[in-house]
Amino acid sequence: MRRLFVLVGFLTIVSVLVWNWQLLAPRDGESLPKSPETRIELFYEALSNRDESAMSRIEQSFRDGPRSEDYGRFFQGLKQIHSGELEAALSSLHGLGTNALLRPFVIISIAETLYRLDRLNEAQVLLKGLLNEDEDHLDAHRLLGAILYDLGAYSRAIPYLEFVLERAPGSMGTHFMMGIIGLEFGDTTESIDHFQKVLEAGASGKLRQDAIWNLSDALMQTQKYAEAEGRLSEYDESSKFLSRRANCLWNLQRRDEARQLLKKAANIDDSNREYRLIQLQIQMHDRQWEQAAETAVQHLQTNPHDADVRYQLAQAYARQGRQEDFEREIARYEEASKLIAQLQELNRRATADARDPVIRDQLAEVCDRLGKKELAEMWRKAAEHCREAQYSRVRSQ
Repeated sequence: MRRLFVLVGFLTIVSVLVWNWQLLAPRDGESLPKSPETRIELFYEALSNRDESAMSRIEQSFRDGPRSEDYGRFFQGLKQIHSGELEAALSSLHGLGTNALLRPFVIISIAETLYRLDRLNEAQVLLKGLLNEDEDHLDAHRLLGAILYDLGAYSRAIPYLEFVLERAPGSMGTHFMMGIIGLEFGDTTESIDHFQKVLEAGASGKLRQDAIWNLSDALMQTQKYAEAEGRLSEYDESSKFLSRRANCLWNLQRRDEARQLLKKAANIDDSNREYRLIQLQIQMHDRQWEQAAETAVQHLQTNPHDADVRYQLAQAYARQGRQEDFEREIARYEEASKLIAQLQELNRRATADARDPVIRDQLAEVCDRLGKKELAEMWRKAAEHCREAQYSRVRSQ
């Protein structure tokens, strides 16, 4: 079981548009749409594409109309969000919700800003209020799903995310989250489908890299090694991608190619887990028991609760007739396996109950014991958010 905490940096406040910006971008001399909502959506796209000329024209189109000061503050707030000036953005957007036309745009913008500031409970309140006014608001569903996803409340996140995909099937960030949820629930078929849709929609940068990495995980779990290897080949300058490719080739009985890729990976970085796992597998196959034990020990110095590697180390000792070392490592392997089983059970309970801070405290403690410091910190934050929400409910009664 893996827990992957993903901030939705790719889930910007940009409204879901399917137009190509090169075709949509307003040209000099061309008239802008009359609809204020459409012009605001164009501004989102211009901001996303850093098109200063288009942004200026759109802002100018609101300056001579009613409540022009509101629109000026709104556009300023969007720019501040885009540049990371989050507190300043909240100040710019404050009070603009009284403008009926701007109201849904302002609420989504403030909620996104609060989300980035890790003020999740405040963001949830705003978004639920917006859904009370407009139950079909796409971005409210999108961001609420993302918040619940980050809190590990997958069961509660799924309906919001599915709503988004019904109406915006090309939403890459939403497909990515659903892919991760599929991996968590052991539904590799569903997971593969979602990650493939991320790639088909044209994902780039880190989102594309993460989608391919997780897609390869799901494909390997279903023994589709050839397809996984083909996907991974897109990132040939990464040691962990090369190492996982070598693992695929090894399982496809293309042993010489696997060894060559592993050498290439070692020249880049021979300290990552993917490299150590396939190196260890090859050493065990070649009956290099001492080298295998040395590889495992090196890895376990920084990853002491890696149960898979601990088990391999025990087997390497057994092959050398080192019975005392074997028994010690098997005992450690069993201890790590119990912690992992405990983590899986707590993950299941957290998924089912999005409001219990105690479960999240327990998850943080287990993650600490497993050496998963980032996950432990994530679960502590989730527990804190749950407690804040409890206090808010008590105060409102």
